[in-house]
Amino acid sequence: MRELMKPGTVLTGLAGGLAVACLCMPYLLCLTPPGALRLLRLAFLVPVSVLAFQVSSAWTPHAGKGPMLRPDLRTADWVRLLVLSLTLAAAAHLWIDPILAQVLPDYFPASLRDLLLSLPWMALFQPLLFVGATYAFAARLTRRQGVAVAAVMLAYQGVLLLQLHARPHTRLAVLLMLLTGVHALVLALSYRAWGFNGPVLIGICSQLRHLWRFF
Repeated sequence: MRELMKPGTVLTGLAGGLAVACLCMPYLLCLTPPGALRLLRLAFLVPVSVLAFQVSSAWTPHAGKGPMLRPDLRTADWVRLLVLSLTLAAAAHLWIDPILAQVLPDYFPASLRDLLLSLPWMALFQPLLFVGATYAFAARLTRRQGVAVAAVMLAYQGVLLLQLHARPHTRLAVLLMLLTGVHALVLALSYRAWGFNGPVLIGICSQLRHLWRFF
C-alpha cells in the first residue's frame, strides 16, 4: 500500500490513466450503442483507467524493481517482442480469422474508421485493466507469479463468459474459451517478460492485421 500511495506513483497513475481514457473516449462515443450502458462506461472510464495505471505502476511484474514500461529493455528485447507480436498476428490471420469469421458475422471491423477507433480500447485499456492491474494485484496479494498469470487468464475468461449469453452455441463457446485462454496466457507472459510494452505491442499488431481488408 505504501508503494501505491507514493506521490510519484499517484502522478504517474493520473497522467497515464487520463491519457488512456482520452484515447478510448472516441471509441465509446462512436462505436458503442447509446443508452445507460454507454453512459456507465463513460462515467467509469477515467477513474478505472487512473486506478489501473496506478496499481500497475506501483506493483510491477518485477516486484517494484523497474517501471511497468521497462525503459531498461535492450534493442534485442524489442526485436524479440516485435517478432513475437508479428508472428502471433500472422498466425491469427492465417488460421483463426477464417474460422471465427464463419461463425461470428461481426468479427471483422466494419470500416477503417472502426478499426482505428477501437485500437486504443483493444491495445491499451484492456491490457491495462485485465493484464497490468490484474497481474499486479494478484502478484502482490499472493506473492506468486504463477497465480498472477492464472488471474489474468481468469479475467479474460470472465469477460468472455459475460458476452457469450448472446451466443449460446456450445461448440463456439468452447472454441472462444480456448482461444481466449491462450491469448490471455501469452499476454500475461509477455507482461512478465517485457512489462506493459509486451501486451500493448501484441495488441497493436493483433488489431492492425485487419488493415489489409481496407486497401
